[in-house]
Amino acid sequence: ETAITYANSHVKLAAPISLAGLSYRGDNAVDMGSNYENGLIWEPVGKWSVDPDHWGEGVSYDGTFDGCGRMITNLHLVHNATYSTGFFGLVSDSAVVKRVGLASGATSLGSNSDAVGSLIGWNYGTVENCYSLVSMVDATSVGEFVGGLLGHNEDGVLKNSYFAGASSVTDLDGIVGLDESSSGDAISNCFATCA
Repeated sequence: ETAITYANSHVKLAAPISLAGLSYRGDNAVDMGSNYENGLIWEPVGKWSVDPDHWGEGVSYDGTFDGCGRMITNLHLVHNATYSTGFFGLVSDSAVVKRVGLASGATSLGSNSDAVGSLIGWNYGTVENCYSLVSMVDATSVGEFVGGLLGHNEDGVLKNSYFAGASSVTDLDGIVGLDESSSGDAISNCFATCA
């Protein structure tokens, strides 16, 4: 089996993206009906390994993702007992994610949901000029590091960004679930409001 890698994967959105349609989980397509507004259940780009023999290992996104000011709609994430869920699951320190908006969708949290953000679950990179209007839905008790935009920011940079989605998550920690930056100005000109 060949591992998926995202090294030097550079993307510029030429048009908005709608993920409306059938849900996607590997090779299995399932009609989710009205529960997910016929949106895709997204498989995050990059993620930590949950295999106990490979704990601390992961596949990260290492390139530049430039949304060019465009939107992604109908993003649906289901997170249950795993690490690092978002549109991007794991972003490396060399990566840049910029100028993209998550305009609609929902993030459904299950038990032990750790490092969850609608845009990035676990961030080491640079995020700028991004926003999310994705709803955060607390299905059961949640874990740690749940933020509207980023779940866990570890020495990453976040600037000129916001989260303004609806939320029923009692443990939502604002725009970032946990910030472990060594720099005092790692997060600047950002805000979160929850409906």
